[in-house]
Amino acid sequence: MLGRATRALGSLLLVAGLASGCSGSGDGTVTLTYVSYVPESNPHSVAHEAWMAEVEKRTDGAVKFEAIYNGALCDSANIMTCVRDGRADIGIFTPLRHPAEFPLTNIMSIPFQTTGLQSSLLALRDLYESNDAMRAEFESMNQKLLYFGPVPAPILGLRTPISSMDDLDGMQFRIPGLMSAAFATLGVSSVTMTEPEIYESLDRGVIDGAMTAPDGHESFRTFEVVEQFVDVGRVSGPLAAMTTTMNADRFNALPQDVQAVINEVSAEFAMSVVPDYFAPSFEATCEVLKSGAPMIDLAPADEAKAWAEAASTGTQQAWLDTLKDANAGVGPQLLDAYHAALRKYESELTEDVTFSSRCEASQ
Repeated sequence: MLGRATRALGSLLLVAGLASGCSGSGDGTVTLTYVSYVPESNPHSVAHEAWMAEVEKRTDGAVKFEAIYNGALCDSANIMTCVRDGRADIGIFTPLRHPAEFPLTNIMSIPFQTTGLQSSLLALRDLYESNDAMRAEFESMNQKLLYFGPVPAPILGLRTPISSMDDLDGMQFRIPGLMSAAFATLGVSSVTMTEPEIYESLDRGVIDGAMTAPDGHESFRTFEVVEQFVDVGRVSGPLAAMTTTMNADRFNALPQDVQAVINEVSAEFAMSVVPDYFAPSFEATCEVLKSGAPMIDLAPADEAKAWAEAASTGTQQAWLDTLKDANAGVGPQLLDAYHAALRKYESELTEDVTFSSRCEASQ
């Protein structure tokens, strides 16, 4: 289904600036296209609808948004390049999809660093703001970062139920990012595929299981084709961020006051997207998944902790190994800074809600 949302933005003062600074319709309005590969009902989509509405409220002017969902204009593998090339103005993608272009940003893909969803996003934001090399990753792709959004810690969907971690040996999963290195220690091989490909791959037995965020399992209905869910995220923590970016040329062509509003609202959403748009959805998503298959923990707490501690050094080194040339020297210092920022926000946040805690509370 193609969902579209049109929003008005700006003031009478901004209309003149837009008409002179950007191409648009004869009445001085400009249309910005937002693309997403998830459905309109997904929390990311709900949050960005609110982002557009808030910008509209504050500017009362003449920018219109056209929101296109379900990968109808740009699929999940190509949203970043669609924004880079100007085929879309704003898009949502995960840097995990583009490891060669965003190696430093993918520091968040290292498992076992934190269980805090909000902490990880705020720490990543701090790195972006303080590290020239990380910002350069976005600038080189013609991306204006609006805000980092959450990818809740992953859930593993299995075609065949397990009773212990030993049962995973010999299986093949869709695993994002560096979590594949951790699961390799359990005898699991991994493949790469986009979320829209997961359902058919599970249904046809191409893979034995798939790991993705809880809302991904809900949006792409994998609960219809699995026999068991495993709460891997309780151990791994979040493994990615979802970036909302804008074509930098398009952003820079907007009047300064419009840019200021977009920056202001984006900064606020960076703080509110988890508690206001994702946390309220966790219990409902949990119930949807459990309606299709039971959910278990990966292992008893002490066994899971021992596995995480044993695999942690290897996954950190796996990330460092992805860095090349000038970035190789940046890696160790960036990792130290990331850990320091995580500990800072973990101590400051009164609540850092996770899918696991909300799902458990709903039982």
